[in-house]
Amino acid sequence: MWPYLVAVIIILVSVWLWQRIDSYRVFKKMGINGPQPNIIFGNFRQITSQPVWMAYRKWEQLYGKTFGVFFLNSPSIVTSDVDFLQEVFVKQFSKFHQRAIPNSIDTEDEETHMVFAKGKRWKRLRLISNPTFSSLKMKQMAPLIQESVNSFMEVMEKRCQEEKPFDIHSDFQGLTLEVIGSCGFGLEINSVRDNTSPFLAACRKAFSASLMMMTPMLISELFPSLTGLAKVLNKYLTRRRVRDINVLVSAAVQSRLNDPKSRRVDLLQLMLDAKTDNLDSTVPQAMTDSDVITTQQGGETGQQNDSSSSQRKFTQKAKLTEKEVQTQCSTFLLAGYETTSTALAYAAYHLATSPEAQKALQEEVDQYCTEEGPPSYETISKMQYLDMFLKESLRLHPIAPFGPGRTAQESSTVMGVHIPKGMKVRCDVYSIHMDPEHWGPPDPSLFCPERFTAERIAKRHPMAWLPFGAGPRNCIGMRFALMEAKMTLACLVKKFSVETCAETQIPLVHVASSTVQPEKGVTVRLTRRHVVANNSEE
Repeated sequence: MWPYLVAVIIILVSVWLWQRIDSYRVFKKMGINGPQPNIIFGNFRQITSQPVWMAYRKWEQLYGKTFGVFFLNSPSIVTSDVDFLQEVFVKQFSKFHQRAIPNSIDTEDEETHMVFAKGKRWKRLRLISNPTFSSLKMKQMAPLIQESVNSFMEVMEKRCQEEKPFDIHSDFQGLTLEVIGSCGFGLEINSVRDNTSPFLAACRKAFSASLMMMTPMLISELFPSLTGLAKVLNKYLTRRRVRDINVLVSAAVQSRLNDPKSRRVDLLQLMLDAKTDNLDSTVPQAMTDSDVITTQQGGETGQQNDSSSSQRKFTQKAKLTEKEVQTQCSTFLLAGYETTSTALAYAAYHLATSPEAQKALQEEVDQYCTEEGPPSYETISKMQYLDMFLKESLRLHPIAPFGPGRTAQESSTVMGVHIPKGMKVRCDVYSIHMDPEHWGPPDPSLFCPERFTAERIAKRHPMAWLPFGAGPRNCIGMRFALMEAKMTLACLVKKFSVETCAETQIPLVHVASSTVQPEKGVTVRLTRRHVVANNSEE
C-alpha cells in the first residue's frame, strides 16, 4: 500500500514541477529576457524585498526596456518602451481594457469599484462618473475647495507662529480628505483643523500595509483551483478594512435619499441620479466587452473628454444599484484623499529643497493672485509655472508603486511580440520618468520645472509622463486633483516660504503600500513672506 501511495505522490509532484517549469519558459518562447524565477514564488520575493520601482529599474538596466517577471504564478511583461505602451494603453485598448489585477478580485461583484471593474461594467461606471469631472463641474466645485484651503491656511498660520518644524504631509492629508468629503458628498469632516479626526484615522488605516490583505492574492496565485475562495476572502477583508468609511458614506447616501430636495452639485448626487433597483433590466444589450470607449491619446496631455456620443447614448440607460453607489463613493473618497495629499507633500519637499524654483513660483503667484484668499479656477488655469512645478514633482514621484497595467482580453501582437490572452502588461513608470531620452538635459534626477515648457512637451513622446496612467482608463479624477493641488500650493507660497530644517529627510526615503509615500513624512519649517506693493519682497 505505502509504496503505491509514495509512487503516486512522486508522480503528482513531478507533474506539478514539470508544469511549473514549463510555465516559466513562456518568456523565452516569446523572445523576452528577464530575471530567473523561483520555482514556487516566481520573482515575487525579489519584488517585495525592495521598492518595486527599484527592482524594475535594476532589471531594465540588465535586460532592456521590455522584460518578463512572474508575480508568483502570474507572468507579466514589464516595459518602459513608450511606443509599446501606446499600443497597449491606447491604440489596441479594445484588447487590453482590463487592469492588471490579482485573480482574487471579483470584477463582476457590485461591491467591486470602478478601478477594478472590467468590460461593460467598467464602461457603465466610467460613463456615469465622467460628467462629475468635466470643466463645468470643476468650476462649480472650486468654491468648496477654496473653503477647505482657507481652513488649511489658518492651520499653516498657526504652524508658522509656533516656529517649529512639522510634518506637512499629515496636514495635507487632513486637507484632501475634507475637500473630497465636501465636494464629493457634502460631508463636513473638519479634518483640517482636527488632525485626530476618527474619519481621518480610518482613512489612514485603510491605506496601511497589511500582510493579511495579501492572503487572497497568494491563495489565488499559488492554488488557482481555490480562486473562488480567495475572492470570498478578499471581499470579507476589504469590507473589514474600510468598514468605518462605508458607515459614513452609507449614512450620507441615505440622508440624500430621504431628502430629495437636498440636491448638490457633487459626485454623490450624480451617482444617485443614476441609481436603480434593477440593474439587469437597464443595461443596454449592445454594450459588450468589446464595445469599449473610443480610444484617446493619453500620457502627458492627459486630456479627458467632457462628453461624447457614447456617453450621451449610455448614461441615460446604464444605472447603478444602491450598493454600487456606496462602493463608488467610498472609492472616490479614499483615492482623492491619499494620492493628492502625497503629491502635495512631495511638492512641498521640492519647494523647500529648490529655493530658486520656489522663488519663481512665488513671483508668478504674486502676479496672478492679487485677491485675498485662494485663486479661482480661471486664475490657476493661466499659471504656467505652477503647472510646470507640479508636473515635475509628479514626474520624480509617481504615486502608484506598481504603475498602471493591463491584461490582454484576447491574443494580440504588439510591436512584433505575440501576447497571449490573460498575459499582463505593466508600465515601468519610474524608468520612463528617469530616461534621459525623454527628460534630459539636465540630469533627469534633478528637479527642473522647465522640462514642462510648451516647446519641450511638444517634442516629447505623449507617453513619457504617466503619473495618471494613459488612455481611456486613465485617472478619472486627474483634473480635480490638479486643481486642488494648484489652489493649495498657490495659497501656501503666496503667504509663506517653505524651508528645510534639521529634521528634514534629504534625500527622502520612500515606502510603498497602496501608494508611494515619504517614509518619515515631509518635515519643514514655514517663514512668513513680506510682499510690498510692487510684488517684490522686503
